[in-house]
Amino acid sequence: MNVRRLSTFVVPMSTLLVASLLASCGSSDGVTSGTSTKTPPVTIGYSANADDAIVRIGAPGWLPSLVIGGDGWAYQPSGDAADWTSPESMRPPVRPLSLGGSLRPAVAPAPPQPTPVQRRLLTPSGMQIVLALADELDLLAVPDVYQDPGVTDSGSTFVRLSVAAGTFEHVAYALGFDDEVGNRRNLERFVDAVGDLETLVGADNIGPAEAYVPAVFAVSMYNGYSFDDEITWPDRVPVEQGCVALPVDRFPFGVAGLYTAEVDGSPARVSVLPDLPGDDC
Repeated sequence: MNVRRLSTFVVPMSTLLVASLLASCGSSDGVTSGTSTKTPPVTIGYSANADDAIVRIGAPGWLPSLVIGGDGWAYQPSGDAADWTSPESMRPPVRPLSLGGSLRPAVAPAPPQPTPVQRRLLTPSGMQIVLALADELDLLAVPDVYQDPGVTDSGSTFVRLSVAAGTFEHVAYALGFDDEVGNRRNLERFVDAVGDLETLVGADNIGPAEAYVPAVFAVSMYNGYSFDDEITWPDRVPVEQGCVALPVDRFPFGVAGLYTAEVDGSPARVSVLPDLPGDDC
């Protein structure tokens, strides 16, 4: 029986909001990760523009699990990964678990608290290690169709890679079964490996983590599922849609997240995303 593992990189496949770990890949799979003392040759070209996203894992319009900009800064949530819900229904994803030999839906998790973002600087060699792994796993090419495993109530993994040869988008539904093969297995191996960048590239190729506070945040309002434990927008902070400078000291859990607010006397739900490489702000 196929057994699917939990993954912090999965988001549902339903209509997108307009605007988202194994520490290593074992040598038995042909990929070696861990602390590396080798400096790979610079063979894969990419934009050095800080505003360009070279690697992005996460659905458009949602806080990604990882973004690596052209200048080498790698951005990740510093709290619980924002494995958010269907933009259409705002319902937490239901993931299958193996119970008594059969797949049954798991209980939907509580919504995440607003999530701060941290960043770490990759060296050029570190960037090449990440891109070399993507190339070795055939991800720097137009992908073949990712086979649908035939399960329901699951989500999709989104990976976008932008290098000199082009931009390559990979979307695989319900990724994470124990017996993944072919391009599904390759995509899973990449996502698992970059989930721990320091293990992948080696400590000498990545700097210390620091808090990331952008100049502006992408703020939008939406209609959808009402959480039982909703997070209230701070008092006396106006809700303005678009690319907005927000008083970060008024958001005790970090600014990025999902909120409820009162706008013009009516309840509203608000999504806040940090400005990251590849975004519109």
